[in-house]
Amino acid sequence: MDFNISKLIELDYKKRKIFHWDTFSLIESKEKWDNLLTEKKLEINLRDIDILGHDGILWIGFISLYRKTVNNLYTEIILPDNYDQISFIKYLGFNSLTDDLGIFFDDEAKLEAADEKYYSHDDHPYSLRKIQLVDKNNWGNVMNYSNSYITKYLVKNFDINEIGEEFYEYVKPFTATIRELILNIVLHGGNEEGTGKGLVAYTPTPPGYRIIRFCCNDIGKGFKYTLQNRRKKTWIKTDEQAIIEALLYRFYNNEDGILGLYPVLKYIRDRSGKMGIRTGSKYAEIDLSKNHYKMKFDEFYRVPTRKWLRNLINFDDYPEIPGTHIFIDLTLPKLEK
Repeated sequence: MDFNISKLIELDYKKRKIFHWDTFSLIESKEKWDNLLTEKKLEINLRDIDILGHDGILWIGFISLYRKTVNNLYTEIILPDNYDQISFIKYLGFNSLTDDLGIFFDDEAKLEAADEKYYSHDDHPYSLRKIQLVDKNNWGNVMNYSNSYITKYLVKNFDINEIGEEFYEYVKPFTATIRELILNIVLHGGNEEGTGKGLVAYTPTPPGYRIIRFCCNDIGKGFKYTLQNRRKKTWIKTDEQAIIEALLYRFYNNEDGILGLYPVLKYIRDRSGKMGIRTGSKYAEIDLSKNHYKMKFDEFYRVPTRKWLRNLINFDDYPEIPGTHIFIDLTLPKLEK
């Protein structure tokens, strides 16, 4: 089966085909998803793509990881025609995950010929500028280095003093958020607690671009299964209920000092950001970039209710898929130098 991604993408205002998070997350065909996850021979075709996003590549990683781990199937990647995009694949370290994800490329010579000169480098094995596979063996290393990597990036590029107020307002909450999401992959992204597998990526934005995106996924059974079976929340019947409960869970059950996802919402609000969650048959989006939603958020953040949170989230229905998939967008501060 040749799955040509370019057919899913509409041209943007500059007449470019951009492959990003929504390209896969908003697929409306159950048949397409069934084929992607179970087809014996799958070729994911990246030809004719003008721009690859790290969040789009992360979805290919999820599909490939699921196919290999659950169905023992391999996936072929048809490389782009554009050598700049092949360079970006190398920059993300995606070509180094062939064994872990069960992928192979149609033309290895293209990969070898692609030049990474356009991209800055961080060759640390657990750098989040690369797509990282997270499991029980390496999650601590990825989590610990993520703090160092993101701190250095934000301090260097946005002139933030490491002992100043901005550091504790802008940097520390973001690194804590990412640590929490990495931990959740291992705890809840598998059939048994602590055996989860997934992928994470936070790739620096182009110079001058004020929005940064961290994204992650796992190959588990999603929020609903986790809450019903591991947390004994048997009253949860829908994915919508599960998303709301997952966001509120640590607020009502503050166990072992674990923060959970709830404090993430406050940081997103303060950074005029957005969160997207795709799990089961639901896509949920919380957009706190607008003052109207910030005011609604502020009204009950300290004493949250399920009804209040439901009214902040936009839900849409899509075919049911495994795993939990999350992105966080944050607006970076414009600081005076």
